[in-house]
Amino acid sequence: MALGDDVLRLLDEQSRDWPMLAEGLAALGRVRTRAMALPHFSVRLQCNPRRIVSSGAKTDAASIAERRCFLCPSHLPGDQRGIEFASRYLILCNPFPIAPIHFTVPIMQHVDQRIAGRLSDMLELSRGLGERFFTLYNGPRCGASAPDHFHFQACGTGFLPIESEIEFLVRRYGMEDQPAVVAVRDPHRPFYLIESTSAAEVERAFELLLLRLPRRDVESEPMMNLLCWWLGDRHRLVVFPRRSHRPACYFAEGDARRLLSPGSIDLGGVVVTPVESDFDRLTESEIVSMFTEVCGESV
Repeated sequence: MALGDDVLRLLDEQSRDWPMLAEGLAALGRVRTRAMALPHFSVRLQCNPRRIVSSGAKTDAASIAERRCFLCPSHLPGDQRGIEFASRYLILCNPFPIAPIHFTVPIMQHVDQRIAGRLSDMLELSRGLGERFFTLYNGPRCGASAPDHFHFQACGTGFLPIESEIEFLVRRYGMEDQPAVVAVRDPHRPFYLIESTSAAEVERAFELLLLRLPRRDVESEPMMNLLCWWLGDRHRLVVFPRRSHRPACYFAEGDARRLLSPGSIDLGGVVVTPVESDFDRLTESEIVSMFTEVCGESV
């Protein structure tokens, strides 16, 4: 609870003292949204032009090598301040927010985005922030705009449609997979739900899951996105297996192109569209196709 209060106080102070964040929050207040009812879950489109920085980010090795890492402590803007967590992370206000409460939580060392061995940190962060927040992890080719620097993100609860839909999806599509794990076989957005009062049990279940998920080579981790909550008496972790980084429409030309680069927020039901014409033209069938294409791995 104390950490949750501290980061909200940081957000309030930074919104007054850091012009870049103030501009980001003001722009967020002007975003357009519209709801979509898909066959098995709901989606809220968000037209957020400032997110072009993330959605359009070049994440190939050459592009990353040519730019400074914007998450390293020595490269942060002069006005940006953070709160240390677990002596190795900084909790920072995100100046390009998707939600009114949106933090980035990078590790202080410059190490690659890879979740193996760090899920315990995510669980600890979620529990420390408390029930008013959820945390997320985007894999290096699953929505992370800084795949060269390990980081989590945190937002305020009540923002994602999936938060109110999990129980329904489990009842309709869920099947026990292993202790503490339910495989939710939604045909368009399948996922695993891991839930336990024990952080150690969540970690064990996740490690077993990592061994089963496909990976491209022995060096990489399986493609995935994670959402995590502390529910007051237990941990809840949602694991979205992935099979592609971006949908085909991202690379299409002309009127067929849609700049959709989904991460954990999008898979949770808030689909961010930085291009206004995409927001106006996107249809339910296109969104279903996007989910099926990037997140249709069977569970």
